Amino acid sequence: MYHDYDRNLALSIDGKRVPIDAVNRTLLEAFGRSIGLPQKVIDQTFKSLRNKVRRAEKHITPPAAESPDGFIHRYAEIVRAGCLRILEE
Repeated sequence: MYHDYDRNLALSIDGKRVPIDAVNRTLLEAFGRSIGLPQKVIDQTFKSLRNKVRRAEKHITPPAAESPDGFIHRYAEIVRAGCLRILEE
């Protein structure tokens, strides 16, 4: 259906296409430094992201009536795993 869609980050990092599942805090911090961001700004950005993820979590909590293999359960797990990988928690 979407023949141009792939599992790579839209932004190239160091001239390379990066698989979405390979994006983590280490990669993003290195990218931030490579474009001249001070470490303090990078740390503040991750702190802000962590706070936003915690606030948003309640919006993807599956309803009790949904089966464990339901859409919201699967979506919540994908988002949770991505956030944990990026925030390294």
